[in-house]
Amino acid sequence: EGEVVTLQCTVDAYPTNVTFYWLFNNTVDSTRFRPGEYTVAGSVSRLRYVAYSARDYGTVFCWASNIVGQQKDPCAFTLQPAGAPDSVRDCVLTNQSAG
Repeated sequence: EGEVVTLQCTVDAYPTNVTFYWLFNNTVDSTRFRPGEYTVAGSVSRLRYVAYSARDYGTVFCWASNIVGQQKDPCAFTLQPAGAPDSVRDCVLTNQSAG
């Protein structure tokens, strides 16, 4: 939680004048991101996302459209919390006295 992740959505499109859409979805919420919350540079869009609580984990979808039509299947990014670190193994304790 609290870590910033940048999601990148890249599409092949002609014409290249593309509009992007981003959506967050989990078992409780479905929220569309506003255009000011992500960047667009040609056929690439980037969303900086931060999970602040357990409710902020889920799937983020991105899709694009141009005058020809809309992308059929969106790109999907699954966001899940990192698990607990591995337990410590093969430790050696030595006697060190302050001197």
